[in-house]
Amino acid sequence: MKIIRIEADWCPECVIFMKPVWDEISREFPDIVMEVLNYDKDEEIKTKYNISKVPTFVFLNDFEDEIVRRNGIISKKEIIEIIKQI
Repeated sequence: MKIIRIEADWCPECVIFMKPVWDEISREFPDIVMEVLNYDKDEEIKTKYNISKVPTFVFLNDFEDEIVRRNGIISKKEIIEIIKQI
């Protein structure tokens, strides 16, 4: 499983709210690949993941197929529930 967080430097929700949650999840689930991509620094991200809002979370299976997508602030509890469902 892989989780991608797409953010932007100008986005307070990305940096203030989601980074601490992201760090906790990465410590609690060390077997999950977690990647952070910057919306403004990589033009390819916008088209590859069809991003229109940040933060965006894309949950991928082992074959890199998108399983779940969430936009905006999501709670640690919701992320864990998605992980358990996949």
